[in-house]
Amino acid sequence: MGDEENTPIDPPGGSVRAAAARWPVRLTTGAFLATVAFLTVRVLAFTDGRFVYTIDDPAIHLSMAENLWRNGTWGVAPGTYESASSAPLWTLVLSPFAGMLGSAAEALPFVLNVVAAVLILRTTTTAFTESTGWRWHRSFVSIAFLLVLPLGLFLPTLVFVGMEHLWHAFVVLSAFIALDRLLGDDRNPRALLGLAGLLAIATGLRLETVFVAAGCALAFALADRTRAGRDRARPAFVVLAASAVPAIAIGLVNLAFGQGLLPNSIVLKTAADEDPGFLPTPSVLFENLATDPLLAVLLAAAIVYLAFAAGRAGARHRGFAIAWTATVVAHLLFADVGWWDRYQEYLIVSGVYLVLVIGLEVVPVAGRSALLVSLTVILVVMAGDRWTFAMHTPRGASNTYRQQVQVGEFFDRYYDGRAVAVNDLGWPSYLHDGPIVDLAGLGTREVLDAMRDDRLTRDLIGELLTRRKVEVLVVHPKQYFGLVPEGWILVGLWDLQEDRITPLDDKVAFFAPDVDAAVELRRQLEEFDSSLPSRVDLTHPMGLVLADFEDLRDRIAVDA
Repeated sequence: MGDEENTPIDPPGGSVRAAAARWPVRLTTGAFLATVAFLTVRVLAFTDGRFVYTIDDPAIHLSMAENLWRNGTWGVAPGTYESASSAPLWTLVLSPFAGMLGSAAEALPFVLNVVAAVLILRTTTTAFTESTGWRWHRSFVSIAFLLVLPLGLFLPTLVFVGMEHLWHAFVVLSAFIALDRLLGDDRNPRALLGLAGLLAIATGLRLETVFVAAGCALAFALADRTRAGRDRARPAFVVLAASAVPAIAIGLVNLAFGQGLLPNSIVLKTAADEDPGFLPTPSVLFENLATDPLLAVLLAAAIVYLAFAAGRAGARHRGFAIAWTATVVAHLLFADVGWWDRYQEYLIVSGVYLVLVIGLEVVPVAGRSALLVSLTVILVVMAGDRWTFAMHTPRGASNTYRQQVQVGEFFDRYYDGRAVAVNDLGWPSYLHDGPIVDLAGLGTREVLDAMRDDRLTRDLIGELLTRRKVEVLVVHPKQYFGLVPEGWILVGLWDLQEDRITPLDDKVAFFAPDVDAAVELRRQLEEFDSSLPSRVDLTHPMGLVLADFEDLRDRIAVDA
């Protein structure tokens, strides 16, 4: 026989299909990595070679992680418990690295997010590969979709945000896929335990996972009417418990240390911890949905599919659609959206995947190219803000480097071991070693409680700063000038001389508690001025320089 007769024929799912599966993953992953590499070069060019994230929140997690490893304290300062993290599992993962690697650990969130993004892209493209009767073709339509997908999903930008959102999105996506299979052919009890484990992990990453668990429970109750009521109630209970147990455990630990049931950040950013009996109105849902057109389109597609599936016993993804839709509604009612669109990222990633698999179910094989065209247009047109954020990433990192990183460096040089106060906690808490008071409430529960009770005044802040022996106060003046205690002296300002993307204000103001401290602070600011990067200027309040502060001190001493 000839050689061709001995050549093995690829079985279904064999090497030919495997090869067809690889090139889409490689192309979309390559597009993602190329974008990240380009943004990295741009960020480093904007930050004088110092790698910095676009916002300062990653530094809060790094600060808590380092403090936990070195001092055994959950919080941003040694010996003071503060529930400043809404992602405890993320902080725990960072902890040994932040404790042992020092400044090198600053790159770890970046690396972990790159890995999460690659996993998301691989999972999403595999949805097409596993579809029967259809195979990726190297057409313009396929290539365009694969190139657009990373930016449409906001992956490169969130890598530079440096938070836990991409890993949360990947774990939640995996949970929805596990649910989809459980409601299909896979009724193995181990599969249910796998879903429960994914929900528990996702809850440790972000507490919004309780919405996902509730959606999954609803899907078990409604999606499969062929099961007895008891068989539907049991998995619903399991998924609810899987998310509730870690959430309750986090709350009990907080209560044991005198904090609130929910982490400070959730109390600060949502209405979920307000007066008992508070219920959001439907207008809240529509107002939040209006801020994200992409999420609105995905939700509309899921609702249309559910209406379509209502009359079809064989609708394969009904449970997935029920769970995801319920999750979106709950999130829009009770949680936050916006601020670099990171809070709803898990909804976007799983929603795009849902629309993909719905399309593969309802669109004939001959129409799959049209499906890709539609999805590409949606990702380009409806994700407009996400493309803008991507372009702003280098400038956002520059803002953070020129403002908050410099405040942290200033504290590290002059106030090591001494108490300081800020309204932007991130880099100051990470780079400074010592007590810190957060006037925004995230890192100081006492301030947060006063904010919630509408009793936050300059007198309260003054008493707190005196009691905590704070020696310098650095705040954004436009937002916090009214809270500066009486008697504190404005010594200097740093003025950001570039377009403002991420900070609350283009200025930070330095205050001292008395004249002696003002003289010391003025000297420190003038000395540190030579270390400031370009496009940051030290300005003098009312034109006062060091000699004026020294003269003021001498005159007060004579009068006394």
